Order: sequence, then structure tokens, then C-alpha cells
Amino acid sequence: MNNTLKPAVDYATKLGLYAIVDLHYISNPYNLVSSVNAFWTKIAPMFASYSNVFYEVFNESSVMDSWATYKPTMQAWVNLIRGFAPKNIIIGGQPGLGPRQWVMRPRIHSPAATSCIQSTCTNNTTTKGSAECYAGE
Repeated sequence: MNNTLKPAVDYATKLGLYAIVDLHYISNPYNLVSSVNAFWTKIAPMFASYSNVFYEVFNESSVMDSWATYKPTMQAWVNLIRGFAPKNIIIGGQPGLGPRQWVMRPRIHSPAATSCIQSTCTNNTTTKGSAECYAGE
């Protein structure tokens, strides 16, 4: 990864482009928890200081699940990434191979509350509160 991903992201950064680090499995996410944890534990800190890098947590889950069942797994990965990269934008998909993506961007509640970061999730043009998607803290 260091030989291909980092040079590619550095090149995009040099050109003023955004880069999405997309963990792209077409698989059952519940069978890949340890692999996904290992990936984000290595990658999230590597690009934490890059304001142009977005993280896509797990693209194309092959499991059609309810949101209530799927959310805890995705939330754990969001929390893992946030622990290393609290300011990067995170993209999270829905269960199954559907078209919805949730974008989580850090937001400070007030200038004085610099440690209080929350997510805003956007699905197409509709913004939803963090209670309806993934928590950002």
C-alpha cells in the first residue's frame, strides 16, 4: 500500500485534487471485520493530516440487511477511523448494493467547543441529523 496508495494520494494532493480511499469489497462485511479493522488502523493515520482525503468505509456490502443490524458494524469502523483521523470526511454506504451513500463531515458546535465534533450526514440533497446515520464522536 505504501508503494502505490501513498504516492497516488500525494500526487493528487500536489495537483489540488481530492482523493477517496475506498475500501472496496463486494462481500459480506460481517465476515471481514478483522481485515477491515487492520486496513483502517493502517490507512486512517497515514492520511489524517490530508484535508483532501476522504475515507469510504466499506463499499458494496453484498448483504441486504436492515439498517438496525448493519449500523453497529459500520459505526464501529467510523469510530475506528475517527480515532485516527477526526477531521477527514467519511463516506459510508447502506446495507446491500444500493445507491445511497452517507457523507460524514466533522462539524464544530461552537468556536469554544473545539473538542466537540459531530457528524452531518448527507444523502443526495437531504441532510439528516447524526441520530439517523452514524455518530461522529
